[in-house]
Amino acid sequence: MANIRKINNEKDIRDAIRKRERLGIEMPHRAMTAPINPSSFLEYYVFQTMGLSPMLFYQTLQNFFYADQNLRDRRQRNIEFLRGRHFNELVWDTELKRYVTQLVYNQRRNIPPLTYNVISKLVRSLEGQFRAINTGNVVVCDSKDDRGAELASVLTKCLNRVKDRNKVKSKDALSFKEKTLSGSPVMKCVWGYLDENEKADVKVRNVIRAFVFTNPGIVDYDLDNLHVICEIHNTTLSDIVANFSNGDYDKGVEIRQAYVKYQGSDFMMSAYSSQNNDGTQIRNVTFNHQGVNNSGYRYIETWVEVSDFEATTIDPLDEEPGTRRCHKWIDPEKIKKEIDAENANRMSMGEGVDPGSYLIKFETSFVKRWYVIYYTPWGTILDVRESPFKNAGHPYIITPPDLNGEAWGIVEEVLNAQLGMDRQIRQADAINENAAKGIIFVPDTAIPDEFTPNEYIQEVRRADGAVIYKVREGYEKQMPFQMYANSSNISQNVQQMIQLYSGLLDEISGNYGAAQGRGGGAVSKTASGYAMETQNAGLNISGIMEEHFSFLVDRDTKILKMIVDGYTKDDYKRITGVEIDPNELKQFSFIIQQSKGTNSPMYRMQLEEELLRLVEGQLLPLDVFFEVSNNPVMIQAKQKLAEMQRNTQQQGQVQGQPAGVPMPQQPVPSEQPVQEQQMPWYANLTGV
Repeated sequence: MANIRKINNEKDIRDAIRKRERLGIEMPHRAMTAPINPSSFLEYYVFQTMGLSPMLFYQTLQNFFYADQNLRDRRQRNIEFLRGRHFNELVWDTELKRYVTQLVYNQRRNIPPLTYNVISKLVRSLEGQFRAINTGNVVVCDSKDDRGAELASVLTKCLNRVKDRNKVKSKDALSFKEKTLSGSPVMKCVWGYLDENEKADVKVRNVIRAFVFTNPGIVDYDLDNLHVICEIHNTTLSDIVANFSNGDYDKGVEIRQAYVKYQGSDFMMSAYSSQNNDGTQIRNVTFNHQGVNNSGYRYIETWVEVSDFEATTIDPLDEEPGTRRCHKWIDPEKIKKEIDAENANRMSMGEGVDPGSYLIKFETSFVKRWYVIYYTPWGTILDVRESPFKNAGHPYIITPPDLNGEAWGIVEEVLNAQLGMDRQIRQADAINENAAKGIIFVPDTAIPDEFTPNEYIQEVRRADGAVIYKVREGYEKQMPFQMYANSSNISQNVQQMIQLYSGLLDEISGNYGAAQGRGGGAVSKTASGYAMETQNAGLNISGIMEEHFSFLVDRDTKILKMIVDGYTKDDYKRITGVEIDPNELKQFSFIIQQSKGTNSPMYRMQLEEELLRLVEGQLLPLDVFFEVSNNPVMIQAKQKLAEMQRNTQQQGQVQGQPAGVPMPQQPVPSEQPVQEQQMPWYANLTGV
């Protein structure tokens, strides 16, 4: 049994009680975990608790992978349309009696693969709308406490620093593009090194959705029935050896030889564009149709939630009295027997002393923890580790499922309209190509005797041609004439169909008007009016936007938890210049609040004008205006103002004036009469 103080006599009990009373300790409740056991024991514990062998669990993971294949196929189809590859789908060729791609089918019939890619326009416009919404996530303390508000401000600075160093703004836009394509972006927060010369910090990654799969049947919006998350990594053999050998030379050699046996050496890997080990996709070096050829060596990171009964003890006579200790991976019955024996021993020597001051309290609870298992593509375990987070969670941020547990991107809703538009474009081209244009009808009696038919036709078709001939008697009216096929009505109808499909795409997606950065009419609009028009234009995609913003709040919440759990006093001092005791943060509860505002140039200009009016009315300090302004010129002005203030302070010190007191300014004489000062605009509202 771990961390239980042995009592040998009555004196030990009284000494421990006196020490606790002298220190004034009031039974603090602070969670502590036992030291991490070796991975060999964790491997035994995890699979023993799940009731599965390692190979049987790996076969279950393969079934999970195949269950998610439909999402990968639909996602890849959407990517094909986004890139303009609209003719890669299979169709039945009645002449060849087999399936061929639409591109081959059209080429065999001399049909040009004409298209107008509205999918790309749609995705780029939606991504632009997302970037135009300036989100400001801040840390807020739940309790109305001044100290909690100060700590929340410091945590906000740490959060923004992590996001800036991870280039989160670009990664958020990329994850939103994934939202439009698959409807299910995935991000990951881990401890890592952004720079080799710096300390480990929170690292944010965008995970390719095709490389992530979970247990099927997730229908709960809060992901309560999520218990398995797998990510497939393609990396180098050196990284795999460094990550999983744990400094053991023999184990590193064993891992290297195992990969070389199944996949070949580094030179062999670079010699093949694709390599198939045994025919199953999960073990392939590359996904089918994923565009990641020569991806390298593969391992599978599997996070699994394990539930088990665990014992918790509180020993009043511990070195840290009142500490709640959790005895992980140990049978609670075994812990209880040791506790009962120790309590009986203490009671026999503790006559005349309150038993509640020295008896060990024993509790049991059913807890859930996440563990990570690293597999090779052929099912060999590389390592088993405990979750590094204090809440024993996983590092992924996963989008909640849609109706019936499905994940759908908005691109899938407009694919049929894109296909219909492509068909109408090809049809219009075929009509214009097959229509007769300017055919010359020449009666044989109209050909002069001086010309052969070919010579006469060549001369007639010349732009500056002239034919002088002798007209036969009775054939004066026999002249060549040109016939034009009237196909304008048909082509006009086709053009209307093309415009109809284009309008349908805009109506379905909200990609029209102000949403594309252009307003209707020549009348200029105010910034607020333009922002309102943009908001109304995107009402039918507001649900997608809000879902993704909620996804980003979950991401920032995980970053905040990692900061609170992992940062030290020196880290806070180095980053923010403020010394904070990490234990002080545990007294408060912090959450992420999100504010959104349109970030268009016109809208920003209007906002800065409003702020400038507050500065002119002395309702807002100039320093605050410089701080919130996004104008690069204002940023330079802020630096110049700080430099002038420093120079003023230095001059004041030279002239004997205390530092920090600004130089007195002489009033400027004015010939204008002094006007009566007007009351501020808020006087009637506040009763001033």
